Amino acid sequence: MSLAGSGIAQPFPGWQGLAGKPFVTVSASATPDGSDYGAFTSGTTTSGIQEAINSLGSVGGTVSLKAGTFTVSTLSTVKVSGTTIQGQGEATVISLANSSNVSIFALTSGIQGVIFKEFQIAGNSTNNTSGHGLDISNGSHVWVSKIYVNSCAQDGIHMVETSQQNSVFLTECISYLNKGDGFHLDGGAGISSGNFYISMCRAVSNTGKGLYAANTAGSMWFINCDSDSNSNAGVLLQGTAGGTIVGGYSTDNGSIGVQLTNCQNIVIIGHATESNVSSNNATGIYVDATCKYIDISGCNLIENIGTGTIYGIRVLSGATHVSLGGNDVSQVTTGTPFPISIGTPIGTDILVFKNRGYKVAKSSITAGTSPYTLPLLPYDAIYVITTVGGMTALTLDGQALAPIAAVGDNYYVAANHTLIATWATTAPIFEILPI
Repeated sequence: MSLAGSGIAQPFPGWQGLAGKPFVTVSASATPDGSDYGAFTSGTTTSGIQEAINSLGSVGGTVSLKAGTFTVSTLSTVKVSGTTIQGQGEATVISLANSSNVSIFALTSGIQGVIFKEFQIAGNSTNNTSGHGLDISNGSHVWVSKIYVNSCAQDGIHMVETSQQNSVFLTECISYLNKGDGFHLDGGAGISSGNFYISMCRAVSNTGKGLYAANTAGSMWFINCDSDSNSNAGVLLQGTAGGTIVGGYSTDNGSIGVQLTNCQNIVIIGHATESNVSSNNATGIYVDATCKYIDISGCNLIENIGTGTIYGIRVLSGATHVSLGGNDVSQVTTGTPFPISIGTPIGTDILVFKNRGYKVAKSSITAGTSPYTLPLLPYDAIYVITTVGGMTALTLDGQALAPIAAVGDNYYVAANHTLIATWATTAPIFEILPI
């Protein structure tokens, strides 16, 4: 058996090829059927799964789970690098027995190159009070593909690093109806985190957050991932330094579609949010006061349910270096709507441009004490002089504008550029026309 055709796109550290490594089968049947291990294995509490893993010894290999339901009451631990646990798709179900209160799978610290693919996990949260579906903490270069996790007492797929850098690859997984988060990936406080790649995954109807990533200092990618009907935020990034969300949607989650807390260097492109309502208030994308270097573009914010305060994109005061461009907020329409809300004073490193459905009203401003710096704006604007007064000079980014202006003269000022009026006796007045 080779990696080719297995659904794994590229080899990675810890994987040394499967040729010559053990390949063992596990049956859900209580009656021996030619499989190496199974529910018939003497003394097993994992339907033969742990015994099959142990049989791989120190070289790793493949544990192949046949179709059927494997009832387990204790944790199965993957102990050796280069181990693959593979089922037969949705036909393979690993179910937690009543009152077991354990996770289904975990890793021995320090191993790498582990693959989980193509099976279901049923956590039986009705009859358990703790336990994750898949706990991939403290391994490295872990690949999880086409795993469907439901009804766990805690998180569906869980990782909290305590000892080392980790790189995680999740593809085409679904995590639903769990009492914790659908996907919970924490790089570990104080650890130089590795990379998270989450592609085409979906979190549905979890009591916590849909997709949660924290304390990441490497690359983090959410590509075409969806979060739907989770009680908390659809997507929450916290303490994340460097990440990209591309495509996907967040809909019908509790109050917030995508939430950024204490993040920097985050790009969100082409994500859609809809109807993320709690207590009649809703927010599509939320950027908290500790965030910086955030770029949100090409997103579609459809927050049109609720009678309270409804935000398309909300940026709190204190956030810096935020760019909002090319988003569609035209369908933020109900309650008290704020298609785009910027708490930071205008001109504090906030750039807003070409967002459909977001219009800034024209305004008038009288110059203050000379020389007076007109407010920096996060969008391009035309400044029209309505009263010259005693203005003696007008400069743009330090360059004098000549001749001295007259009523009706207008000046194009790009976002976050500086216009200064110097005057004596009578203050000039400007009308500001956003572009």
